[in-house]
Amino acid sequence: MATKHNALMAVAIIVASFAGGLVGQRVFPARAAFAQAGQAGQTVVAERFEVVDANGIVRIVLAVVDGAPGVDLYDTDGNALTGLGASTDGPILYMTDATTAGVILTVVDGMPAVSLAGADGIVRTVWDISEDGPGLVMRGLDETGILLLDVSVAGPALSLFDANSNLLWTAP
Repeated sequence: MATKHNALMAVAIIVASFAGGLVGQRVFPARAAFAQAGQAGQTVVAERFEVVDANGIVRIVLAVVDGAPGVDLYDTDGNALTGLGASTDGPILYMTDATTAGVILTVVDGMPAVSLAGADGIVRTVWDISEDGPGLVMRGLDETGILLLDVSVAGPALSLFDANSNLLWTAP
């Protein structure tokens, strides 16, 4: 059970890291740089590239943030809707709407996970496969509880926790 809670925390940390990167992009916007005419086969080196549409609105960002490469796709309102990144923890793919509700796919320490975040950006559901087996974690919208369903080599288990992660009930 602690493994599932740790996996949820790892996913939350990754999501917070990418959210911090998005905020950093808005707070510290990059200065424009324009390519010079040159010979084919030359290399362009930069930590960040932005692709803009005909109206000058950033639509794609390819960047390295805190050593982690990533690409983000933006809508015409400047909202990052889809991104792909790689860090020392593993790859991440996210798809969101303008409210930050979305789906996050990660692989952390060899454990794949699918996370669902609500409109408030908080991850509410995580489905993962750990070294112990598949699991499902669901957190209530009002932060009143957590449900953990775990299927391991020891057999299936269902646990309920309060808002402070104190075990309320478990079976078997």
